[in-house]
Amino acid sequence: MPSAAISRSATDGAVTVRAALTWLTWLRSAITFEMFSLLTDFAAELRYDRAVKAVILTGAGRAFTAGRDVKGGDKEPPMHFADAEAFMHDTIKALEALPIPLIAAVNGPCFTGGLELVLAADIIIAARSATFCDTHAELGIVPGWGLSVRLPRRVGYAAAKLMSWTARRYSGEQAADIGLADLVVDDDALRTTAALRRFSLSLSLSLSLSLRQTRGNGNA
Repeated sequence: MPSAAISRSATDGAVTVRAALTWLTWLRSAITFEMFSLLTDFAAELRYDRAVKAVILTGAGRAFTAGRDVKGGDKEPPMHFADAEAFMHDTIKALEALPIPLIAAVNGPCFTGGLELVLAADIIIAARSATFCDTHAELGIVPGWGLSVRLPRRVGYAAAKLMSWTARRYSGEQAADIGLADLVVDDDALRTTAALRRFSLSLSLSLSLSLRQTRGNGNA
C-alpha cells in the first residue's frame, strides 16, 4: 500500500524466524486526515495478520509529530468535520485494540494530536530528545480522540491536569518520571533495529495469546 504520507516495512524477527515486526513510520511531522485513513487500513490489515507479532509506531526525521496540520496543508476530508473527528477517534481506538503489542518509539516533538496517538500504545519508548506537550487548552480546543481518558489513566489525574491545563513541555526523562513514557533511551538507540526488535518480539511472544484473547473481539 504505497503512500507519500506513511511508510510500512516488515522485517523478520530476531527471536524467531516465524515472528515479524512491522514499523509504521510518519513521513510528515504534521498529522493529516490522509495519514489517519492509511492508519485505519493498516489497523484492519494487521488485526488479522498472524505473521505480525508487534507493531512499532514512530516518526521519520527529527519529530514524531508536531500535532495536527493547522496550516492548510491537509486535504479537505470527504465528510463533515464532526464525522472526520469521529473517524480519527475510531482510528486510534482501532490501533489500541490491536491483538498484538503496539509500541510507540517517540523521537523529538510529540504534541497534542501526536500525544493522543501515542497514548493508544501499550509501551511508550522516548528518546532523550523527545518532547511531550498537550496544547489543547492553550489553543482553546477540546481533545477529541480520547486523550481526556487515556492520559489520566496512564499518569494519574493530578499529573494529567497539570500537563493539559498548563501546556507544559516534558522531556523524555520527565515523561518517564510521571509515567507517561515507559523507557527512555539515547537518540541513537531509539531506532537501533536489532535492540528494539528483540525487545518488541520478546514482549509479543509472551503476550500474544492473552492479547488476542482479550482484544480479538474488538471490545478492549
